[in-house]
Amino acid sequence: MIRTLGLLIGVVAVATLLAQGVGVGMLWYRGQLSAESIQEISSILKGENQDGDDVELGDEPEHLSTSDVTKDRSMRILDLIARENELSRLKNMLADDAERQLAGGSDFKKTKVYFEEELKKFNEKFTSESIEQARGILKAMPPEEATKNLMAIDLEDNILILKGMAEKKIAKILEQFAASNDSDQIERGQKIFAEISRGGPRKKLIDNALEKISQNSSPAEQQKQ
Repeated sequence: MIRTLGLLIGVVAVATLLAQGVGVGMLWYRGQLSAESIQEISSILKGENQDGDDVELGDEPEHLSTSDVTKDRSMRILDLIARENELSRLKNMLADDAERQLAGGSDFKKTKVYFEEELKKFNEKFTSESIEQARGILKAMPPEEATKNLMAIDLEDNILILKGMAEKKIAKILEQFAASNDSDQIERGQKIFAEISRGGPRKKLIDNALEKISQNSSPAEQQKQ
């Protein structure tokens, strides 16, 4: 009788160790083994609940067999592993989402740069077409009407439009500015002639570009110059 009881206790002990070994082994294989996981498995095998209160083995229903008790504890260990897996899955999902957000930010910057470049090209084309259209209208107008229309826009646009016209047409328009009784028109005509003589806005743009290049050049390059 004593040998039988000892054998039964040995079987229970071996089954308990096997259940613990299986749980720990699976957590180690999945890379989820931690001090907290080991503590939870130990609590399950000792019959303790998750809140830390002890549950005596004697409190378990007497009709449960040793195999049932072992199976119940094994299921609780597997449940712990399942929860660890779920946490790992959620962690991976968050990491993937963060990577997508970063990639999306990079794509947005590229799209923004492309949009700005296309908008700049469109603006330059639109401006060029508008100047050509205004130039054609002024060519068909008498000098007096052309002068009035030029006074309605700024000096830089006046020069851009007039620079593409024939010299005779420009001369007639400037004569109209000079013959005016309005001091503002006379002054505008003088400024237009002065800007055209100096090369107009195109020269100004070139000078500005050269100045920026000079500012961005290194001190060594400036000494060579």
